[in-house]
Amino acid sequence: MKRLLTSDKSMEWYLDQMESHLKEIQELIEAGEKPYRGQETCRDHAKVEAYDLIVLTAEAFGMTDIVNSVPDEIIKRFNRKRRKFGKL
Repeated sequence: MKRLLTSDKSMEWYLDQMESHLKEIQELIEAGEKPYRGQETCRDHAKVEAYDLIVLTAEAFGMTDIVNSVPDEIIKRFNRKRRKFGKL
């Protein structure tokens, strides 16, 4: 069973997204305990973005076992973002 919504993106798109996520994760970690949204800190949100990076990498390289090991709530959030923005 495929857990992710389908994507017709090129490898170049995936690599750009991975680079973007790495930069965002670094910025969030550097911001540390500053509030991100609500009660979540930037450092906590960096973990969420790291999961996105894992999912992007696994999807790009056909790593089904990795995608299947990601918690359901992360996959659901990832798919919501893909639907909402049409870019993930």
